Amino acid sequence: MTSVTPHLPPGQFEPELINLLADAIPTGRAVSATALAVDPTHLRTGRGLVSERRCVDALIRMHWDRCLDLELFEGTCEIAFHPDTGVPQIYASEATTSAFYSASEQTMEMLGALITDRWCPGETPLAIETWMTLLTGDEATDSFDPRLMTRSATLTGGLLEQSHYLILCLALLTRMSPDEVLRRFALMDRGPLDELLGPNPDDVSVETACAHVMAVFYRNHTDGAE
Repeated sequence: MTSVTPHLPPGQFEPELINLLADAIPTGRAVSATALAVDPTHLRTGRGLVSERRCVDALIRMHWDRCLDLELFEGTCEIAFHPDTGVPQIYASEATTSAFYSASEQTMEMLGALITDRWCPGETPLAIETWMTLLTGDEATDSFDPRLMTRSATLTGGLLEQSHYLILCLALLTRMSPDEVLRRFALMDRGPLDELLGPNPDDVSVETACAHVMAVFYRNHTDGAE
């Protein structure tokens, strides 16, 4: 792609971008929109980078929706900016199992990623936008209010971080790997624990839940680290 401007009058579209999408997306290929690159080296602040990418993102999605209206192809638009060049890669997402996860299952997935990886500072602005979109569940929602973004990202990020430390502590106590602890926690029957969530659980419920947790996390414990 060679000549597209992100500043188009309302209701007008760039034919070249429409043609590129119509040619590539139905065949499973991605479009590398070089003319829409947002070069991070040309922007002084992270806020400027997020703002420019948001404008380009909106332009691309407007053209994508136009293609859907013309029935040129189907699918959900995905956009990934190259970390060095800033060139957006445009492609259609495929339905995955994670798309149907509940909120708790999504949290477990993020915890699993957190155990072995961490966001680098340069990824933070885009990660916040992704997280806010996940929270709202609707890209049309104005989820980019700076105060809402900061508070929600801080709160949820802090909760995930604390959960990460809890997993690590449990792994050290049981001499299991964090991955194994998380796997057992995800598969554990929560029934005995539910009895403890109400007010004033009795001693029998406490003992039952304790024995259940010990059986889950200390199984094969005598064999050493897993």
